[in-house]
Amino acid sequence: MKTKKKVPFQIYLEPEQEKMIDLLSHRNNKSKAAIIRLCISKYMESIPLEEDPAFNIINLGASGKKDISEKHDGYLADYTGADKP
Repeated sequence: MKTKKKVPFQIYLEPEQEKMIDLLSHRNNKSKAAIIRLCISKYMESIPLEEDPAFNIINLGASGKKDISEKHDGYLADYTGADKP
């Protein structure tokens, strides 16, 4: 299985946050980046899905078709009257 490449991201931390990340890094023998990624993942897991605005668009345009992911270009062309790819 191919792993996705990590994306660089710069943030500014409060001094207390940096101290805690440093402590967790040493205590768990993990890099600071790994600790920060873990913290972000845990936070994201704690957010109820119904509060995430991105999930409000799911099924917004439900068509009932089972092959949308493979044939979406053709369906869009049919809908817009454009030439098929």
